[in-house]
Amino acid sequence: MPDFRPRVLIVDDIAANIQLVASILEKEGYHLSFAQRGADALQLLQQRKFDLVLLDLHMPGMDGFEVCKQLKQNPLTREIPVIFLTAVSETEKLVMGLQFGAVDYITKPFEPMELQARVRTHLSLKAAKDKIIWQNQELERMTREKSELMGIVAHDLKNPLTVIVSGIEYLRIKELELASNSSRRLNNMLIAAQRMNALVGNFLSLESMETGKLQLNSERLQGSDLLKELLVHYQEWVSLREVNVYLEIQERLHFETDLLALQQILENLFSNALKYTPAHQSVWLRLISQPQTPYPIRFEIEDQGPGISKSEQEQLFKPFRRLSSPLPNGERSTGLGLSIVKRLTALLGGKISCSSELGKGSCFVLELPEKLVIPSL
Repeated sequence: MPDFRPRVLIVDDIAANIQLVASILEKEGYHLSFAQRGADALQLLQQRKFDLVLLDLHMPGMDGFEVCKQLKQNPLTREIPVIFLTAVSETEKLVMGLQFGAVDYITKPFEPMELQARVRTHLSLKAAKDKIIWQNQELERMTREKSELMGIVAHDLKNPLTVIVSGIEYLRIKELELASNSSRRLNNMLIAAQRMNALVGNFLSLESMETGKLQLNSERLQGSDLLKELLVHYQEWVSLREVNVYLEIQERLHFETDLLALQQILENLFSNALKYTPAHQSVWLRLISQPQTPYPIRFEIEDQGPGISKSEQEQLFKPFRRLSSPLPNGERSTGLGLSIVKRLTALLGGKISCSSELGKGSCFVLELPEKLVIPSL
């Protein structure tokens, strides 16, 4: 089990001083480490992560000033607060120490309550500062991802829109041509519109989850109906890509979950399978019962695409991770769909996994509980 206690490094060349400080601070539950030389302290700071350093000014070899100076010059340790341990008569030296980057000092002999209070205060300040740094990093990451997403979505929406506009223009100009040719154009338009709808749906879901506005509604569903409706929804796409789709339903399974979230999960998985499966190859949609387990409802979507390498499988459900295998029709992927699948599955209390081998296709498995539990606010 990981140790989350604050880590404090005590540096003093006199063992008795270290023992005294340790005896006072061990009551606070900190993880304490010790060094009697400046060089040893710097080595420990390179090897482990510390939250605070208590540093004696006077040590043989490398004194406290030099240790503090080197600690603050290192990008990996410069944010660690340093409190000097010093005698009352060293006021001028204390000013120099504060200029080197120390945050405070404690005079000898120690008052236990003062030592505990100062250490507690600076550890709290360090924790608050670390939290702000982490939040800023997360905000910058989210801003970068959103900017990247907007660029990708704008690019990917442009292509299907072009297909729709050109298709409409074609029908207006060539409305008297053969019905079969018009039908092909209409099919292209429909598929392009479906792609746009999926992209926008993923983007809106991401926004809802990040802002906490996504609301789940549990209702009684039948798994076989969902898969049949999914196949009907993508029938034109299936026909145009000349992919064989097989529906394998073990039994009529009823369960309770959020319909819209589950539909979006299945649509992302099925559309991915269609995208990566070459013409005249197959995709399987399966519904399997797993009684007497935490996840009695199991959906499988298997394809005969190029497969996914082991290294890429580890990154598969992270945002904007695109597979190295090219899509058969030269399309581009946002790399967002599977991360949406992962997050929606977690909200539904389920599990999502993938088994794949290069050259042998992929199988995505969605497992759900029989009843969705929506946490009360």
